[in-house]
Amino acid sequence: MYMTSSIPLSVEYVIGTAGHVDHGKSSLVHALTGVDPDNLKDEKSRGLTIEPGFGWMDLPSGRRVSVVDVPGHERFIKNMVLGASSIDVALIVIAADEGIMPQTIEHCSILQIYGVTDAIVVISKRDLVDDEWFEYLKEEITEYFITKNVFPDAPIVPVSTTKNIGFEQLKLQIDKTVGNKQNHMNFTYPRIPIDRVFNKPGFGTVITGKVLNMEIHTGDQLELLPSLDPVRVRTIQVHGKKVDRALPGSRIAINLGNTNTDNVSKGNILATPGTIRPTIAFDGYFNCSETFPRYLKHNHKVTVFTGTDEVEGTARIFGKNDIQKGESGWIQVKTVRNISVTHGDFYILRDSEETIGGGKVLIPNAKRHKRENHPNLIKKLEFLQARKYSTVIKNHIDEYPITTKEEIFEECQINYRIIDNILTNMEDDKYLLLLSNKNDSYFITQNRLQIMIEKIVGIVNKYHKDNASRPGIPVEECRFSMGLRVGPFQALVKYLELHNYLQIKSANLCYPNYEPTLSKIQLGEAKQFVKDLKNYGYTPPGNIPITQEILDFLTLNGEVVKISSDIFYEKNTANELINGIKELAYKDNEITISSVRDKFGTSRKYTLAILEYMDSKNITRRNGDLRYIR
Repeated sequence: MYMTSSIPLSVEYVIGTAGHVDHGKSSLVHALTGVDPDNLKDEKSRGLTIEPGFGWMDLPSGRRVSVVDVPGHERFIKNMVLGASSIDVALIVIAADEGIMPQTIEHCSILQIYGVTDAIVVISKRDLVDDEWFEYLKEEITEYFITKNVFPDAPIVPVSTTKNIGFEQLKLQIDKTVGNKQNHMNFTYPRIPIDRVFNKPGFGTVITGKVLNMEIHTGDQLELLPSLDPVRVRTIQVHGKKVDRALPGSRIAINLGNTNTDNVSKGNILATPGTIRPTIAFDGYFNCSETFPRYLKHNHKVTVFTGTDEVEGTARIFGKNDIQKGESGWIQVKTVRNISVTHGDFYILRDSEETIGGGKVLIPNAKRHKRENHPNLIKKLEFLQARKYSTVIKNHIDEYPITTKEEIFEECQINYRIIDNILTNMEDDKYLLLLSNKNDSYFITQNRLQIMIEKIVGIVNKYHKDNASRPGIPVEECRFSMGLRVGPFQALVKYLELHNYLQIKSANLCYPNYEPTLSKIQLGEAKQFVKDLKNYGYTPPGNIPITQEILDFLTLNGEVVKISSDIFYEKNTANELINGIKELAYKDNEITISSVRDKFGTSRKYTLAILEYMDSKNITRRNGDLRYIR
C-alpha cells in the first residue's frame, strides 16, 4: 500500500473549489492535478460531483498542495459544506457563459462562515464567450464581490479546459496566494476531522482527513472522538507516499491500530488524548445569512455542520427571540448526540435544504443558561469573540476568591497554552499570586490575598482573646468562618505559615509561638486539681470539681492525661501505671486484666480503662483476653 518517501514534507495548505453546478469545477481539478475527482459510479453516470473529491498538485515554487473538489448541485450542498470545512484557499469557479448563479453565492457564504479569507475567482469556459462579454463579466463579478464584501480582493483568472488556456497563470496565482498565508502551526495539539473511513486488506482501518494545529507522527497515541477510544498511528501517507510525520494543513491517510471500521465514522475526530471533551451543547457567535429567506427563531430545529460532522440539533437564542437575515447574535446549539468541538471552531446551521448561517464556537461545553443570566453571558461571549481572553480570565478571578487553572479553563474553555501565557503575565505584573498545597495550585489576586490575610488573622486574634486557654481555633472552624473549600484554604494556610503570619498546632490555627494561658484564679484551681489527682493515685474519682476549660488546658499541656471520658490521671501517676504494666508484661510475657488489677489494687473499671488507653496509643496489642507489648 505504501511507498517510503525521502522528500521533506512541505504540504501545508488545501485548495478547494466552490461554485454553481456544471461550471467546470471537477474539470478544473482534473486539469490541475491529473486526478479525476468524480470517482463514484453515480458521479460518472450523472456527470456531476456528489461527494468531495481529493487530489494534489505541485506549484511552480515546488510547494505541493492538496486539492478538494466539492459538489455544486443544491441537492448535495451538505456534502459541499463538509468538504469546505478543510479549505484554506478557495477557487471560486464561475462559468463564462452563465456568470454568478445561486450556488456561487451560497458557496461563497459558506466559505466565509468557515473563516476562509483567501480566494481566487476562476472564470471557466473562457473559450465559449467573446472578449466583450468576458470584460463585461469581469466587471460584474468585481462589482458584486466588492459591494457584497465577498472576497473583494480576490484576483480573477480565466481558464479553458478544452483549449488548455490559463492554467499556468492560475498555478502562479495559487502559488502567490499560498505563499502569503501564515503557517498553520499554532503549537497546541494535533487534531484530524475524519472525512473518509475504509478497510484496506492486509492493513486494516484507514482514515483520511486534514491535520489541524500541530504535526502528527507515526506511533502517536491518539483518541477517537466522541467515543474516547484509544487508537495508535501505525503509518501515515501523504499523497501516496509513506512518511513519518505530517505537518499541519496536510491531507493525510492514516492506518490506525487498536480499532476497526465498525468503530470509526466520517465526522469523528482524532486528537491528543484529553484535549477535547465531547459535548452536546456549545455557545457561540452566529450570523444569519443574507441569502436565507426567513430568520433563525428561538428553539429552531437545525442541522449542525462542524468539521466533517453533521448532526441534528436545536438553536437557542440569547437576549432576543430571533435573528433576522443579515443580522448576528449569540446562541446555544444543543445536539441530539455528542460532538467534538473546541473554542474557535466554525460551524454552519442548515434548515432542510437551505443554509441559515453560521459562526464560531466560543464555549464548547456549555451549560443551560437561565434567561436572567443572559446579559452577563452575552458580555462574556463578546469578550471571547473579540479574543479578549485576559478580560474573561480577570473577570473570573475577580468573581472567585481563589481559583485553579482547571476552573479558569472550565469558565473560558480556551486553549491551556493561552491560559498559561495570560496567567504568567499576570504573575509577572504582580497582579496574581500562585498558592499551592500538596495536590493543587491556586491563583489569587494580590489585593484579594491581603483582604483574606486580614480576615483570617482577625478570626484567629479574636479566638485567642475569647479563648486564651486554648491552643488556637480548630482548623475546620476557621475554614468554615472563611467560607472556603478545603483545597484553597489549605493553600492559603500554607502561605500564611510560610510567611510567619500563623501556624498550625495539633489541628489548631494560632499565632506563631502562641502559648495558651490561664488567669491567676484559674491557675490556682488547676494547681489544686492536679494535686487532688495525684493524691487519689490510681483510682481518682470522676467528680473532682474543675471547669472544662481548665481541664482542656491541663490535658493539652500534658500535666493531666485523659484515659477515658471520665478518668484522668496526673501525668506522673499515668506514667507509673504504664511503666508498671510494661514490667508486668516483660515478666509474664503477657498482660491480663486480673494481673494489672492485682498489681495496682484498682477496680476492673480503672484497669480496663488504662489497658484500652494503651491499646489506643499502640503501646499494647490485644488478642482476645490477653495483651502484649508491641
